[in-house]
Amino acid sequence: MTEAAASAHIDQPAGTCHASAKVATIRRLDGAPRALPTPAIVCACVLLATPAGAEWAVGGYLGAAHTMTNRLSVAQPAVGTDVTFASINYFGDSYTPPVYYGYRFGYFFGGWPWLGIEAEFIHVKAYARTDAVTRVTGQHLGVPVDRDAPVQDVLERFSISHGLNFALANLVMRRKLASSWADGRVSLVGRMGLGPTIPHPESQISGVSHEGYELGALGLHLSGGVDVRIWRGLGVFGEYKLTTTDQTVSVDQGQAHGRFTSHHGVFGLGWHF
Repeated sequence: MTEAAASAHIDQPAGTCHASAKVATIRRLDGAPRALPTPAIVCACVLLATPAGAEWAVGGYLGAAHTMTNRLSVAQPAVGTDVTFASINYFGDSYTPPVYYGYRFGYFFGGWPWLGIEAEFIHVKAYARTDAVTRVTGQHLGVPVDRDAPVQDVLERFSISHGLNFALANLVMRRKLASSWADGRVSLVGRMGLGPTIPHPESQISGVSHEGYELGALGLHLSGGVDVRIWRGLGVFGEYKLTTTDQTVSVDQGQAHGRFTSHHGVFGLGWHF
């Protein structure tokens, strides 16, 4: 072996990747080749390497959620409507398509196996009971109003049936109920997260329907549950969740505003690797 070859032949530790001495290329939109700098390839390899003892986790779940009673305001400046409903009740209808569901992908640190980070998506629904009577105040079609009346006198239909859709970044903490991480099968797991929402409101006012996906406000998420390993990395879990978000969504010729706070119960499967 030549001296140059010997100097190039270096044992590399496990978990790293080997970069070719040749310069990698990609093609631009015009078809011309463009060199990728070797340091960028090396950095990508380092970032993708998983330290010993670290753990990845994926999971999916079904469940049900109940959205708490809230105060809801509806404003339609073009027609002279600006009313507030003192108390709107909701039901979730979680098992009717589109069903309640969620999924997540996370990483637990090798040096701190009790601590992880995670991306999670939650699809939760809320349907307003517009046949219920509540206090209505403000102005409706230019006429002052302050009386008890069915919600549907003004707001014939209101729901977020294709989901409030929380897209969350979570901090995860867990405690295994055993003497060691390797032997423990049962874990207590807590999560707290923050992220944007992608609501899909549906409404009908004066016979005119309006619906569609929107970029909503930030949502907050807290949860606690139990994870049980049943075979190798496969586990089952049950979990309580609390979510809340202060939303302003579109209706015909205006907007509706309210805080949506929901209690969730979920069950699902997870895989740790």
